[in-house]
Amino acid sequence: MVAWFFLLHPYQKDRVLNFVNPTRDPLGTGYNTTQAMIAIGSGKVFGKGLGFGSQSQLRFLPEAQTDFVFSVIGEELGFAGVVVMLTLFAVLLWRLLVLMDSASDDFASVTVAGIAVILSFQLFINIGANLGLLPVTGVTLPFVSYGGSSIIIDLVLIGIAESMVIRRY
Repeated sequence: MVAWFFLLHPYQKDRVLNFVNPTRDPLGTGYNTTQAMIAIGSGKVFGKGLGFGSQSQLRFLPEAQTDFVFSVIGEELGFAGVVVMLTLFAVLLWRLLVLMDSASDDFASVTVAGIAVILSFQLFINIGANLGLLPVTGVTLPFVSYGGSSIIIDLVLIGIAESMVIRRY
């Protein structure tokens, strides 16, 4: 309770309140979450088609290329596209676990496990924020969100994981 009154800034309080009730201010501070959920819901099973999403193409969905790219995928490719994307992420994480097991020592194994955890948390936080299950934080969707530094870091992490196993650091 002390943190609420003395440590949190007004915009942080708004994020917490919108997380608890996204429909509290659907045209103000809850706009992003509301539009993301509308976009995902309107995609149905097979989506509206690439480039035909009303929320993303008509710019109702803010930051559609970065924070809310999962909502764009859900709207334009539907549930089927989301399942394909999550399957690809599952294969990537499974491959990292295989690399972790094949590492020659504990340091390499723990490093690869840490990389898998980082990518998993990014995935979980971004999708949770898009679905309204977590507060919007600005965490990108690995390998999908537009943004040079995020993609470069994701690729460097995968490169480190491969290098740890191949060269034994």
